[in-house]
Amino acid sequence: MIGGAYRVSGNLLKWIESLLMDRSQLLGDSLSSFISITSGVIQGSCIGPLLFILYVNSRFVSGCLCKLYADDLKFTIVVDLENLQSSLNRLVELSHTWQLKISYTKCSFLYINGMTNPHNVDMLLGGDKIVTVDSVKYLRIIVDSKLKFFNHIGNILHAHMLKCFLSRDVHPLTRAFTVYVRLLLEYGSCVWSSYFKSEIDRIESVQRRFTKRLRFLNNMSYSQRSISLDLESSEVRRLRQDLLLTYKIVFGLINIDSSNFFTLRRNRVTCGHSF
Repeated sequence: MIGGAYRVSGNLLKWIESLLMDRSQLLGDSLSSFISITSGVIQGSCIGPLLFILYVNSRFVSGCLCKLYADDLKFTIVVDLENLQSSLNRLVELSHTWQLKISYTKCSFLYINGMTNPHNVDMLLGGDKIVTVDSVKYLRIIVDSKLKFFNHIGNILHAHMLKCFLSRDVHPLTRAFTVYVRLLLEYGSCVWSSYFKSEIDRIESVQRRFTKRLRFLNNMSYSQRSISLDLESSEVRRLRQDLLLTYKIVFGLINIDSSNFFTLRRNRVTCGHSF
């Protein structure tokens, strides 16, 4: 399949074949006889995930926008339920043909319009009804039907750290906060960062509470504590990430069509720069 679809040939194809063919394994915790492995990739290998992506990448259907990350697949379509159902049916056929089992219980249907099933139409996958939900987690980000991301923000605010450490030394605690807690607060922020002041304050409260509980800093204001610890506010850091992503989109540094988001004005006088 790889050789034909991706035009892989020669020694590279032979190397991949030797890696995947004539493999065997032991079953269970006790000693048993070897059994042949007829499908799948080697777990824990570096080449395994790449081969899996190559295998499934060319097996999906047209008519819907497909977002694929490893074995996680999302179909999106604009108000064309008939086409969506056809795509789902084709997906089931391909899963049987290529022996890719679908986890039906993990599948759900989300309307991005603030309403729950406004057309009152059931989507079917392999004869089973797909449950309609108000929100769904995708790559650790909770997406809701109104695209407000209140649920996601509320979920990430439960990051606690101080109770996990016996030491109260300011510098290692601050380092641990930036590595373990702030990472959770900022993951994917370009997608969900809120413009509501109440939500901005809620997110900022995590760093505010952390710095307030540090030794010798509890009598300072939040801005003074941030300067003392060389910590930027969460709002400023999210804004920087938005600006960096905007720059990458406009200048073609990532595979996103900038015309879907921005229109550049050419008839405007700028301060010595075309942008």
